[in-house]
Amino acid sequence: MSPMNSKRTWTGMTVVLASAMTAACPRMEPSQHHADAAHDVVDATGEADGSRPPSVPDAEGRRSPATHTGLVSVQDITIANLPASGHGLTVNAFLTQAVAPDYEEHPGQVTGCRAWAYDRVDKPPATQEDHGVLNIAGVENGPLACAFSSERGAYWCPAIGERAAAASASVSVVHESGVTLSLVPDGDSAFDGVEATLTPGAAFNLDSATNATLQNLPLRGDAVSLSCRECGAAEVTIVRITSSDGDLTGSSPVAMPAPKQKSVEIQCVALGSSTIVVPAAAMQLLAETHRLSPATRVRTAFMRDGLRVVTNQPPRAPNQLVLAVGHGVLGFTTPQGASTTSAHTEQPRASTPAP
Repeated sequence: MSPMNSKRTWTGMTVVLASAMTAACPRMEPSQHHADAAHDVVDATGEADGSRPPSVPDAEGRRSPATHTGLVSVQDITIANLPASGHGLTVNAFLTQAVAPDYEEHPGQVTGCRAWAYDRVDKPPATQEDHGVLNIAGVENGPLACAFSSERGAYWCPAIGERAAAASASVSVVHESGVTLSLVPDGDSAFDGVEATLTPGAAFNLDSATNATLQNLPLRGDAVSLSCRECGAAEVTIVRITSSDGDLTGSSPVAMPAPKQKSVEIQCVALGSSTIVVPAAAMQLLAETHRLSPATRVRTAFMRDGLRVVTNQPPRAPNQLVLAVGHGVLGFTTPQGASTTSAHTEQPRASTPAP
């Protein structure tokens, strides 16, 4: 999944979220429409606190937990570090086995922050898997058909790699009238078939403090507040922070290297709010990992999205697929002392995404 550039715009596949955020999302049926996300959390679960639905009992009455989690994220992305590069489409499909977080702010709820600390040898992240074909309509480069590539080890939308977008700086590459996503599962898929149309989160501007933080994220373990101004309509605000201790030699200032040993994922969700505060406990996990194996790059994504969460129907395991469509801003931090020998300074080019 790799960006491609034109003079003013870029398109491609770049990691902006991880699928593990789906582990505590509430059940929402694909036929439901969501003008108000907070209301839908209550409606779909039957629980005012947005707690996760019960597991499906097996033939002997035992509860069967979810085995997999999934995310499909379609974003019109800009890069805080390179505003002159314009904006472009990113499509991500992460369908993996479920992994419990090392930190969870509000266990069992859709809102709040979660964090995972990974070690390449002792605790690697879940491997991306093939669970069918993803179709996307309502984007500038669409319609798109995305399938799992065994060579890349990830989902890939060939049309994005073959065609450069021609959107101007003022035109969104996700259609405001709606983006339709469908997953056509294969015979061994852990997910039910899904088709849903989402209203994308509107374009926004970051406030000045957040714009600076995205490009220089503190690694001391303090809580971090991120927000936008002129935010526009959106059902949900999502923040994802990813670190890597990989080699940056010869890479661009927005490349995310594969981890050499350790990495951290922090994911936060806020319904009906334009501000997310990443708790100190989550940032301390990042700080401690940085102390053990210094991060060479940290990527921070701030997104405003339309959201849909779909859960498998009984008697299947209650695996959930999160669908998110909207606008986002990426920022890249290169901690002091990170080696960037011969690093490029031009706009983003093809690079290997972090897991």
